[in-house]
Amino acid sequence: DVGCGHNIAPFDKTRAEMYDMMTKKAPETRAQKALRKIARNRRRAVEAEIMRRAHAVVRGDMHPDECENEDERQLLTNVLKMHLKDLKKKQEKSSFGAVVQVSSMDYIEQVAQAGISVWVAVHVYDNGREDCGLFDAVFKELARTRKQTKFVRVHYQQALPQLDTIVELPTILIYKNSYIKHSLSGLMDVGALSIG
Repeated sequence: DVGCGHNIAPFDKTRAEMYDMMTKKAPETRAQKALRKIARNRRRAVEAEIMRRAHAVVRGDMHPDECENEDERQLLTNVLKMHLKDLKKKQEKSSFGAVVQVSSMDYIEQVAQAGISVWVAVHVYDNGREDCGLFDAVFKELARTRKQTKFVRVHYQQALPQLDTIVELPTILIYKNSYIKHSLSGLMDVGALSIG
């Protein structure tokens, strides 16, 4: 019987079907797909150019004021500010401030793998030598005042085999990015470092 409503679909099912019909998009044509792809590629190209310029600003190769577009200038200024904040946070986190005693077992981890852009000063010493003891006090003071540099000391008998070229103590080795950048041997060289 049509009039009693037994053969009419429940309202909830009808509502869901109607919602699906209203929200369902028509299939995309090839032209629409191509336009969407072009817009996406343009957006990526603009983002890549902004990133290139942002990297140039961070490296110091470019200043934000060199941009003609005010929005881009403001964006690059904000990128530079964020980069400077990140650098400050990293410096606070990588604050060392003390001399670390290492053995041959942890020398590579503590020195050669200290991190990118981390300067590491290594004092190769001998306990029985007065000149090493004198410099050790200076080395500790340097570690306290130069907190962005990692200061490490290693006994000459525990130094790595690669360091067998050390002929005079105390010796100071300055590392960055796993490479020895400077070395000072003997009290005259090391003393000049502590005086200067």
